[in-house]
Amino acid sequence: MSPVATPHDTELYSLGSGILYIDPWTGSTPPSFPPTTDVGNCPDFSLEPTKEVLEHFSSRSKAKSLDKEATLRKGFTAQITLDEISVANFKMFLMASQTGSRKLNILQDSTVEYSVYFVSDNEEGENYKVFLPRCKLTPNGAYSFIGDDWASMAMTAKGLLSSYNDHTLYPLGYVEFVTTTTTTTTTTTTTTAPP
Repeated sequence: MSPVATPHDTELYSLGSGILYIDPWTGSTPPSFPPTTDVGNCPDFSLEPTKEVLEHFSSRSKAKSLDKEATLRKGFTAQITLDEISVANFKMFLMASQTGSRKLNILQDSTVEYSVYFVSDNEEGENYKVFLPRCKLTPNGAYSFIGDDWASMAMTAKGLLSSYNDHTLYPLGYVEFVTTTTTTTTTTTTTTAPP
């Protein structure tokens, strides 16, 4: 179904904020929907669809003209910045295994995959939910142990295809606009399950 054209409306300008939840997969089994682990304050969550195409050019005239494209690869990356430096968040950032309650063994658990779920609570504009069912998280830049500003950790979530049961309708995830409000303590939407 094609989207309905929307007339000009200043209520659609957006000032974004919200809560990010990230849960690990257990082997080939995803966490329950939706992910429930609140990772704390998230100053940046951004999503970029990616597509690699093979272009074909017609050679039937002096100037070659693009006459066809074929998609070779498609996916997405999401950028995540967290500034609550908890053991659990640092474990994701360092791709670490954990010994006891507070020791992280750097790069000893780099095969873990995650589900990512974002619920907006916008000051301006419509609200939405973003569900990325299967991702690999990797550091995106250095973590500074010394500085004059609040510490933060940046990660990239690379989308992986998920064909697990109810993910088949949205194997790379979805963005859903919701009509009810969200708050920082509770979340209410018009649906209770993924489409």
